[in-house]
Amino acid sequence: MISSIKYLIGRETNPYRNIALEKRLTLNAAEGECILFLWQNQRTVVIGRNQNAWEECRITALKEDGGHLARRLSGGGAVYHDLGNLNFSFMARKADYDTAKQSEVILRAVRKLGVPAERTGRNDFAADGRKFSGNAFYETKGCCCHHGTVMLDVDTGAMEKYLSVSPAKLRSKGVLSVHACVANLKEYCPGISAETLGEKLIESFGEVYGLPADPWLPDPQAEEETEKEAERLASDSWLFPPRIPFTAETSRRFAWGGIRVCLNVKQNRVEAADCWSDAMDEQLIRAVREALPGCAYDGDALASRVKEAAFPDGEALSGYPSRHRMAAEIADLLRELVMR
Repeated sequence: MISSIKYLIGRETNPYRNIALEKRLTLNAAEGECILFLWQNQRTVVIGRNQNAWEECRITALKEDGGHLARRLSGGGAVYHDLGNLNFSFMARKADYDTAKQSEVILRAVRKLGVPAERTGRNDFAADGRKFSGNAFYETKGCCCHHGTVMLDVDTGAMEKYLSVSPAKLRSKGVLSVHACVANLKEYCPGISAETLGEKLIESFGEVYGLPADPWLPDPQAEEETEKEAERLASDSWLFPPRIPFTAETSRRFAWGGIRVCLNVKQNRVEAADCWSDAMDEQLIRAVREALPGCAYDGDALASRVKEAAFPDGEALSGYPSRHRMAAEIADLLRELVMR
């Protein structure tokens, strides 16, 4: 049960430092505590944990313009950040984690500013059917993080320039461009700023939890740890994991997201596997990637590996009710691949 809520307003715009600090806050959330971290990145494309950077971002153009590519710890799709965007992160122990309450904080805050906000899609917030906030989640060592974006006055021209969104994904949303499916909150509240929204978020945080929101006090002794993690998050080994030379490949878009599976098959056995996806359930995608090597290149055998990876203890992880469907559809996709 939450007995203490704290907030931190980030002062940096370096994505690697911000993601590293978010991870530190997540791992160090105390029992009965929920932390709200508000932060911004300058000209950054942030991809999901299991996405292929080269497929999701026009990296050369981004770097030529002085931008950053970052990979976060959660699943989901690629997003563009600039100073017209305010990011939020809620961190708590698993027993204290409540996505409904956390979402209510965001909705309440933007409604205070006159925005007709509602929850929609996989994990989005929208106004008049247009997305202004995308959310993602991850769990590690019994601690959970719910984070997302709020578009205030984002440069949508830059967003379209740097993001490489597949036509299949756009068709699934019934639009022809990224710009067509998103909205900046300045359209509803012309005077909105990151500072104004931050104030409303902290105010709503206290109202939803019925507790006073106190500032989170940093621990100077942990700064070196944060800096080392930031360096790791900026490294090529994190941003561009090795790609296997594949001999069999398949991809498809489902209601829960898209997936591309690449296999290196020798003597009818999978020697290596890659799985790229914008699925919110990043743990399942990683589990499938790790489960396929060593398996016979047989449809039923591959399908069995997928289901074992999805339910190692016989049940789906909490928070991902679509895991049964995901596992079944990935299994069928691999069966089809073998039958080609």
